[in-house]
Amino acid sequence: MGMFVSMAVEDPHRYMMWVLCVIFSICLHEFAHAIVAKWQGDTTAEDMGHLTLNPMIQMGPMALIILCLAGIAWGAVPVDPRQMRHRYSHALVAFAGPAMNLLLWVLGVLGFVLAMKMAPENQTLHMAFFQLASLNLLLALFNLIPASPLDGWTVAAFFFPKLEQASDEVKGGITIGLFALAFISPMIGFLYNLSGDVSWAVGSFLLTQLS
Repeated sequence: MGMFVSMAVEDPHRYMMWVLCVIFSICLHEFAHAIVAKWQGDTTAEDMGHLTLNPMIQMGPMALIILCLAGIAWGAVPVDPRQMRHRYSHALVAFAGPAMNLLLWVLGVLGFVLAMKMAPENQTLHMAFFQLASLNLLLALFNLIPASPLDGWTVAAFFFPKLEQASDEVKGGITIGLFALAFISPMIGFLYNLSGDVSWAVGSFLLTQLS
């Protein structure tokens, strides 16, 4: 936490870039859940004001405070699978969030490539697009882990229905284990480095094709 806060003083541009990228990405992730839920017949998110990009609604004050202090955050959109039209609807709604992150990853990589070609001296612009790409690939990979309460659990439950029958105790244990693994182990760092490496590789390949 202290290292991230110190970045605000030592490198304020990088600090603000990270905070804004996280807010932008999470809000669009949650908006995707809400809009697809409405499309599938569930208006719960719409009724509770989640058809918005407002971070105070999609993330909430506590997540924003933690983001500014520690560099990590979360969001949540309420859904009611009982209102959805099809058996696959809940999985589709869950997948919509990571799918949005994958779209933002593509746009980030393309933005990075165009910035390198059209504004080769603008390091800040290069960093902004690269960070957007790396962050969103990280969010997509992390959220697709098949563990409660991540989106990957709901997607996996569509293919393996017995997962839906798991008790609250089992889900709670999985949740605790997941976040212990994520924040005590180097898993998040590994996924972030992997996301950066993949984004750089794809961006570099595209640059060579445009040369």
